[in-house]
Amino acid sequence: MKRFTKAGVLGATALAAGLVTTAAQAQVDVITVTAQKREQTLQEVPVAVAVVTGETVEMAQVRDARDLQFLVPSLEVGQAASSTNQTFSIRSLGTDTFNPGLEASVGVFVDGVFMARQGAAINDFLSLERIEVLRGPQSTLFGRNTPAGVISFISKAPEFEYGGQAEVTLASHEGRILRGTVTGPLVEDRLAFRLDANRNVRGGFVRNVTDGRELNDRDRWSTRAQLLWEVSDNTQVRFIADYSEIDEQCCAAPFFFYAPASLGAIPALGGTLLDPNPWNYQIAIDNPVFTENRNSGVSAQIDHQFDGFTFTSITAFRNYFENQNIDADFTNLDLAGDRLITQRYDTFTQEVRLTSDGGGDFDWLLGGFYYDNTLRHNNQTPYGSQLRAFADALTGGAITTVESLVGAPAGLFLGEGQGLREEDYVYNTKSWSVFGQVDWHVNDRLTLTGGLRYTRETKDIVADIDIVDPWSAVDLIGLGEQVIFAQAFQTQTGLAPTPANIGAFAAGFPAQFQALQAFAAAGSTDPAVNPFLALTPLQFNPPAPGFTADRSEDNVSGNLIASYQLTDNTNIYASYSRGFKAGGFNVSANAALTGVFEFEPEISTAIELGAKALIFDGTTQVNMALFRQNLEDFQANIFTGSGFGLQNAGEVQLTGFEFEFFSRPFERLLLSGGFTYMFESKFKSFDSNACYPDQAVVAGIFASPADVPAGQCGRSINVVTGLPVTTQNSTGQDRQTPDLTATFSAMYTHPFGDTLEGFVRADYSYVGERTLAGNFNPRRAVGSTELVNASVGFGNRDGDWQMQLWVRNLFEEEYQQGNFESVGQPGSINVYPGDPRTYGVTLRARF
Repeated sequence: MKRFTKAGVLGATALAAGLVTTAAQAQVDVITVTAQKREQTLQEVPVAVAVVTGETVEMAQVRDARDLQFLVPSLEVGQAASSTNQTFSIRSLGTDTFNPGLEASVGVFVDGVFMARQGAAINDFLSLERIEVLRGPQSTLFGRNTPAGVISFISKAPEFEYGGQAEVTLASHEGRILRGTVTGPLVEDRLAFRLDANRNVRGGFVRNVTDGRELNDRDRWSTRAQLLWEVSDNTQVRFIADYSEIDEQCCAAPFFFYAPASLGAIPALGGTLLDPNPWNYQIAIDNPVFTENRNSGVSAQIDHQFDGFTFTSITAFRNYFENQNIDADFTNLDLAGDRLITQRYDTFTQEVRLTSDGGGDFDWLLGGFYYDNTLRHNNQTPYGSQLRAFADALTGGAITTVESLVGAPAGLFLGEGQGLREEDYVYNTKSWSVFGQVDWHVNDRLTLTGGLRYTRETKDIVADIDIVDPWSAVDLIGLGEQVIFAQAFQTQTGLAPTPANIGAFAAGFPAQFQALQAFAAAGSTDPAVNPFLALTPLQFNPPAPGFTADRSEDNVSGNLIASYQLTDNTNIYASYSRGFKAGGFNVSANAALTGVFEFEPEISTAIELGAKALIFDGTTQVNMALFRQNLEDFQANIFTGSGFGLQNAGEVQLTGFEFEFFSRPFERLLLSGGFTYMFESKFKSFDSNACYPDQAVVAGIFASPADVPAGQCGRSINVVTGLPVTTQNSTGQDRQTPDLTATFSAMYTHPFGDTLEGFVRADYSYVGERTLAGNFNPRRAVGSTELVNASVGFGNRDGDWQMQLWVRNLFEEEYQQGNFESVGQPGSINVYPGDPRTYGVTLRARF
């Protein structure tokens, strides 16, 4: 019986291309991808796309999306405050995940279903066929328009022959991983199933010296069930249901640098000062640090073959729930109360496509996409019982002085239970789009492609914010002006600065009075004159009202591609693409810091020249791309130690070159690798960047942020709040992202007798120097990072069983997964340390 499998078994020829262990002819294997929603070989698809097969994931001991960056040089994955708080970047473009109002610049799809939260893709991979990483704006064919790129996970479908695999891993730090899959028919030639399950536990590698807790552990499990129904020769339906849980003590951030004031204040209040070396893997905290996550979903994909085209429908419901508790101050003092965050995403997506079968002068695709997402977000971060005493120790009692000057009761400011008592948001997003693409095969060698997408998006939000923080409401510039005037008045006149004396002086000597006022106003914005400005970083929660708002927008995006087959083994292409990410609302009370409660869409344009070729008699495939990419109104979310500043950051400009290869120089050796080199990565315009702690502030108040000298920090009047705001003019500045990222993998297999085969494998990754701070804080700069993973093993040549001994971070590289400016401690830095060396043994059995 002829069975319809065009959509159900995509990429079946790609299996051997990802560093497999079986012997083959000394040629690279054909890699099939669906980057343009139809089957094409990697060589012929005119898109910059990297492919990692399921076998590569397995042999490289890749356990979650964070490990993918060791195989794809243009991909970076940063770790933040929780297990699920990871930021995906492609070509150095990504979106901070600390503000759920921001959607990702890098879209994540699993079997064609869009993940509303990137954290939904971090659990251990089950039955992977391959992963496709598409670089640059994906403006036409994927469900959600993405300005930086797409990570698409494609899993193995159920099969009509019984089979399966079981895997057991024992690792250092008491690591244990159990994985299994089974597939087979339920009704011959009609109904097949696949079941996957995974359990992954590991002890923590960061010790809390306060109570002996082990942090940065791993405790997660997941399961997945699939049904494949061959309804007829022309119709196929695939059902998928999945559920996963994460319950981990993560993530610890030891101190990397203590500001001088903290060195005295922490021990003075009974806190523990540890050596500021995160790679001692020790921390001293007094509150819980945990991540709880529940992620589930169901989807149904229907493919029906008509005469000349295929109809595809993908319907999905997904739910994502997360509960975080973060010891925000990362000390064992009670400075910040428990930072409790809960958020839930409920998502419905529907995609339909009509795809031509090809064979003529034109290939075409038409489709539509609908997206409905509701986010519920709640955050509570009150002040702790020792915050006021800590602030007094940092400032030498200056806050008590301010209380006296403004007439506030002693001890009012920064009291226990004040601060952000609660913020609660209900945020709804609805979007629909129609899209299409046509490939015109002008002749046997030249193909012209054009695609268009129209998107309509609406959003509404209800925000309830409860802040009690009289300290953050104090105008420190205005207070400084009053004090400077009073001191100057008394010095010049010899009189006490009483209202009566000041009034008499103003009436009798108006010119001198105006000069004193001007002197005080100028000094109030000069940190060298106004001592109260140094207290600004401790104003965490300026008054922020609740609000209700809605917005709508539409966009037309698309692409143009010309591809040409120079020879039977060489293709070149040129492309232009325009991507889009909608604007939205600031889901954070920190909006009061900048006055930005609503932000505008992000628009990406890219020009790319590429070449793909098979060389050396088909033993090597090389792919190259030269690109220029501009991102207008980049949605930046930059942490300053006292809150996040979210805003549209003008324009980012990138120019770079990518190279990757797969090579089988002889039968048993397989090599792969690549690099991305950035000729430029700069803010073409960004006049309202956040300043970093201790950054020198230019005296005076400028008319606008654009008038602040380039590369410096200064004050201007915020047009939204009408109050002075301190910003850095970063126009023309290098973004301090890595100039070079590179990966290399090698695997050699060798037979032993007639039935056994051994192998040795090594993976290397390099990330150049960079600064992990959008505000260019020099203390957050990190050197280059080089990581080496290796493994050796043997097994049955038929693949029935295998044993693998492996080690990750072989040379114990001390590297950072992220860092940030310490909360409430201006000048201090905390770091999320990378994993130490880990090792283990994995046993696999296939049947």
